[in-house]
Amino acid sequence: MIFFALIFFLALLIPGILFLLTLSNALKVISPSNRTVEPSSVWLMLIPVVNLFWPFVLYSKIRDSINFEYKSKGVADTAEATHKIGLILSVSVLVSALYSTFIGSQGLVATIISFIVLISWIVYWVQISNHKKKMQSLPSTGESLIFDNYDI
Repeated sequence: MIFFALIFFLALLIPGILFLLTLSNALKVISPSNRTVEPSSVWLMLIPVVNLFWPFVLYSKIRDSINFEYKSKGVADTAEATHKIGLILSVSVLVSALYSTFIGSQGLVATIISFIVLISWIVYWVQISNHKKKMQSLPSTGESLIFDNYDI
């Protein structure tokens, strides 16, 4: 029984670590002057109870950092839609924790909440990864946007 519990724990922990690594790496791509939160702060999500409330702050700061980076590079895109998914994820995780604590983790409502958590987690993860790729493809602050195509 302990073996299966360990396998279940690792099956949840490994994707969680990979998710946090994606968030941290996305923040590392952003120039330090545009960051509103340090990449290392994502690891606070590993602390029980803190991980129920820190996402509300973290996802807002990630949104702001991405928006500042885009603005500094002259990109019209924003991370507003990503932030909304992050809020859905944060709220659904908090509701799931409260529901399972006070009512129970079985039944239709718990299943629906879990489904919302899973879908919003995947969508948020993919969107942050896409923002990271987009930011990596942008020229660094020292590069000229005007003269890139010309030999000087």
